[in-house]
Amino acid sequence: MVHVASAAPRSAEFRAEIQGLRAIGALLVAVFHIWVGKVSGGVDVFFVVSGYLILGSLMKQAERTGGIDLLGFAYRLSKRLLPAALFVVVAILAATWLWLPQTRWEFVTKEAVASTLYLENWKLIRQSVDYLAREELPSPFQHYWAISIQGQFYVVFGIGLAVWLLAARRLGRVAKPVLPIAIVFLGSLAYSVWLTATDQPTAYFSTFTRLWEFALGGLLAATLPGLSLSRSARLALGWIGFLAVLSCGAALQVATVFPGYAALWPTLGACCVIAAGRPGSPFGADAILASRPMAYIGEISYSLYLWHWPVLIFYRAIFNEVEVGLGGGAVILALSLVLSAATQRLVEQPFINLDRSTPNPWPWLLKAASGAVLTLLIAGAFYGYIALTKRAELAAPLDLSTHPGATAFPRLTENGAPIRPSALSVRDDKPVAYDDGCHQSLGGKSVLTCVYGDRDASATIALVGGSHALMWLPAFQGIAARRDLKIVTMTKSGCLFSREYVDGPEGFEESCIAWNERALAKLLELKPDAVFTTATRGHGEDERVPQGYLDSWRALGAAGIAVIAIRDTPWVMLDAAECVETHGVEATACARRRSDMLANDNPVEAIADLPPNVHAIDLSDYFCTNDSCPPAAGNVLIYSDRHHITATYARTLAGVLEQHMSTIFDGMRSAAH
Repeated sequence: MVHVASAAPRSAEFRAEIQGLRAIGALLVAVFHIWVGKVSGGVDVFFVVSGYLILGSLMKQAERTGGIDLLGFAYRLSKRLLPAALFVVVAILAATWLWLPQTRWEFVTKEAVASTLYLENWKLIRQSVDYLAREELPSPFQHYWAISIQGQFYVVFGIGLAVWLLAARRLGRVAKPVLPIAIVFLGSLAYSVWLTATDQPTAYFSTFTRLWEFALGGLLAATLPGLSLSRSARLALGWIGFLAVLSCGAALQVATVFPGYAALWPTLGACCVIAAGRPGSPFGADAILASRPMAYIGEISYSLYLWHWPVLIFYRAIFNEVEVGLGGGAVILALSLVLSAATQRLVEQPFINLDRSTPNPWPWLLKAASGAVLTLLIAGAFYGYIALTKRAELAAPLDLSTHPGATAFPRLTENGAPIRPSALSVRDDKPVAYDDGCHQSLGGKSVLTCVYGDRDASATIALVGGSHALMWLPAFQGIAARRDLKIVTMTKSGCLFSREYVDGPEGFEESCIAWNERALAKLLELKPDAVFTTATRGHGEDERVPQGYLDSWRALGAAGIAVIAIRDTPWVMLDAAECVETHGVEATACARRRSDMLANDNPVEAIADLPPNVHAIDLSDYFCTNDSCPPAAGNVLIYSDRHHITATYARTLAGVLEQHMSTIFDGMRSAAH
């Protein structure tokens, strides 16, 4: 290991205190993920260090040669970063096949592709994921968001600086690269502050809100050689920065306030440590950072970042634990360090040392591209197997003799037949309206309508409300196959059919209210024979009929439109499909107590002034016994996730629903005649 002399605190050569700073960043990330369940700010330290080293190197090259060797730049970076990153991607895919439930295979495989292409952060933005959702098992690739941003930074700044210098040369001017870096810093920081205040989940993973952290490191690299700091000032700066980096995660709610102005805390702390350098005092923070253990952890910090998260996720999956505890966390950290050391020695270092004397970038770049393509082919083959298996299962007709579903309730299994849908296909076992583009998103305000059943039927029923209304579409399609019935869907995610906003996702109240106004107007124009919607909201003793529901029902009644108000299904708040795959359909852990899911009596029946146009239906006895709510019935999974029922189970409810609506259907037929 090469050490830096104290007389050269800001040498362009290897700096042990920066390796120590990397070590602190990696350890903070790992420790906070494993034990604390918070974000530490350690990633922001990585970004500043990367900006300092990479942009500093590019600026020196530009000053020395008047340009930037992009090919050589890509060659050196790809040798350093690609082998370990791709190796861990393949390892995670293998571990997914071995240890993760099949319900997660497709999701994880898609993230493998996004991570290989350095686009994981944008995929997470689309998913609006909570990085540290403790009650659910996150993706083992989720931490690749930072790797992806780092890769995008190299592309943006490398090409950007090269273009800047080329343009200046053609104009016959001398252009210092510090100017575009400063522009990026100010613009990205301003955007980061604004977006964090308006849409923090997007801001957290966005490349554009993070570029300023790399640019800050670049500005430090540009200005540091001109600074003259006393020894005491450097000692103070070193400790201020060191303590700022250590305290950030404990002092701030990093997961909710980053990366806006709050991210200046760890990033400026990292800048202070770098600026302090090696003051030459045994009492400086650099004495800790430059120690042999810290220098070694800094050497393996990249691999440690790659390994700690998937090790944590697979530990939780194998041992079915949410909180890993002190002992479990120690095992996770120790295993991560061992894997990191092995990866650094056997994967990273051989490639870093490749052609060090006379580098010819093209052969290596072709090999690197081939490695990425091979990784994508492995992920693609895995995904292809999943897709083909899933397609065959979903296309197979449902045999009610072997899979009676609701008609066999409360018996969980029948005749030893396999459970349908399987763990691979359960996430896609949903109403066809989703694939048809007929279900409005959380933010959408327009009313999307689609027609199913007999378009020329004399009787029309509209399914209106949120996803819990739409999930009954397969049952109505089964009814329409036997009856003269036209089905119109008007549904929107997280938005109940109500004159007031009820229990919807935060931030979507305006769009839901606007959608409800338009949906009601559309219904009054369409004048269906009946509107089918959910009647209750809440769990256990809190289950109720919101006043906004009643107001909407009365508005329809005034227009002569009947309302079929069905009691909402239990929100089991348990991934029933995953639980059944892991523990078996008979496991008590996969069932819920009825008293926790539903009120003792249907709240609709307790309404004294229930509008006369409302017909209440309660099918709770096909979801819960007197005591519990099981995950399956008659070889059919009831739930596709934590609260939606599978389309397969809904189809087995067609006859039951038709029987409960017989009086309503008779009234609709009489009205038609």
